[in-house]
Amino acid sequence: MIRIGPWPAVTLTAARKAANGYAGDVARDKDPAKEKHEARCKAKATLGALLAEDGEYERNLKRHRVVNIKVILSGLRRGLEGSLMSKDVAEITLENFVDAITAIENQGKPGTAADVRKFVHTFLEWCRLRGFVNANTIGGYRREKKTRAEKVEAEARKARALNDGEIVAVWKACDGRGSFGNIVRLLLLSGARKSEIAKLTHDRILINKPIRDDILADFIELPPLSTKTGALHQIPLTEPMRTIIATLPKTTSAFVFASEVTGKPVQGCTKLVAGLQEASGVDFTLRDLRRTCRTLMSRFGVDTDIAKLAIGHMRKGLEKRYNFDEAWPLTKVSEHIAGLLDRAAEEVKVVRSVPIESICLAFQSAEHLIEDWVIEYVERMLSGEAIEPVTIYSDGRQYRLSDGFHRVEAARRLGRHEIEAEIRHGDRQDMDAEWCRDLTELKRRLREGG
Repeated sequence: MIRIGPWPAVTLTAARKAANGYAGDVARDKDPAKEKHEARCKAKATLGALLAEDGEYERNLKRHRVVNIKVILSGLRRGLEGSLMSKDVAEITLENFVDAITAIENQGKPGTAADVRKFVHTFLEWCRLRGFVNANTIGGYRREKKTRAEKVEAEARKARALNDGEIVAVWKACDGRGSFGNIVRLLLLSGARKSEIAKLTHDRILINKPIRDDILADFIELPPLSTKTGALHQIPLTEPMRTIIATLPKTTSAFVFASEVTGKPVQGCTKLVAGLQEASGVDFTLRDLRRTCRTLMSRFGVDTDIAKLAIGHMRKGLEKRYNFDEAWPLTKVSEHIAGLLDRAAEEVKVVRSVPIESICLAFQSAEHLIEDWVIEYVERMLSGEAIEPVTIYSDGRQYRLSDGFHRVEAARRLGRHEIEAEIRHGDRQDMDAEWCRDLTELKRRLREGG
């Protein structure tokens, strides 16, 4: 039986005409009821319908309590937007999907392209199980193998740990950067993942609450649905963490680090990180902050399993073997960073005479000296003119000259045994980081000047 439609939406005349048409189809060995059913199913199986807001796929994700549903659906809708949305999902070919993913890669977004490929694969597997497609269209589709040059570049860009000088530079550059700056600082102190802190809500900060048995503590509690591992993760609040949270502006948003514009979690981290890189002179990613926290714990001799527990990188059963007190190596990380910042604040300018022979000059060979500059400094020194102190980094064992090679050479030619120097705390890595920051600042000024 075919339902033509209700009266008076469908008049008697129109109903009779439609019925005659269906009767003619039956006489020609057609099945109008089956065709109508297939047309309805096909309309429901278009890519746009399946990915629609509160559509069948979104309901499936919610039913399975999938984390990051918005990210998944947004990635699919944006990555596959256009003519594909009106097509039956069974009619979309491998070539169609590859073209869409390649277009994202060509925009300079390889990470986004990889995410979309992963989301599409999972979505099509669901479509196969629901009967919308006979097979997963992109099953077996993989990225092309990387060339040797690409492998070298990827190896160089792997997560790394910031050195002490870079930690201070990034921390200082966070000043005046609102919620994003505070997120970066808390990531550095806690070793948490970006999404765990960026989407942190006020009700997840627990003060003087029972942690286990009769132990009371202040901590951030991340429920299983908010963590990558799917396990409850508790981050003990250290003093620097408390200070960050206590100084946040009061808002009506449910999120601790809400965007100043939308009141929702901060978006556009790629551009924000780029700005922070330029301001600090440090080339880093947000993942590097997690690696830095983990590396600092290793430096302090923290047991590997406990360090993993502290940053929420737990394997099954590990949480049963260690109690909350043992997860406090984060306190050591906070104390170390606080100490670095204190020394940086005290290091206004320590200037004193330093024996020239005690200064390591291994970073600038004599042939790179400009003779005219040396002669100019000799003449200025002979005239009694005050010369700006050279810059030296000291790690307590060695003096390393960072700036002032021509001044040191001029003093040597005059037979002087000491030179005025500004002493900064740090090792070779800190000195190299300072050079990189100075070079970045110089390039920025040249761009602006041009």
